Amino acid sequence: MAALVADEAMAQRLLGWLVPDGDPLVALSAAEVERFCWYELPRKWHADSPERRRAAAVLADLLAGVGRVRAAAVCTSATTAQVLAAWQRSEARTSAGAGSGRG
Repeated sequence: MAALVADEAMAQRLLGWLVPDGDPLVALSAAEVERFCWYELPRKWHADSPERRRAAAVLADLLAGVGRVRAAAVCTSATTAQVLAAWQRSEARTSAGAGSGRG
């Protein structure tokens, strides 16, 4: 039950981010979904890596629910997983460099 409530909260957060004016989710272009998954989610979304992956999965469910199966596939694709992992590695290196006095 707690996971369902958490996913509902995540869904509301995603909708507020992606369609803040209340436009239908189906109106998102494929480019907007890619930009969110590959740039905004890892760079601007204030969350740890597991929460980012969960956000992508919840977004996929939302998109599939409105018939945007291809856009949903972007959210759960290997490419998206690789992009999120690359951002995570980059953040880890930046944090490690900042903590060592270098940089």
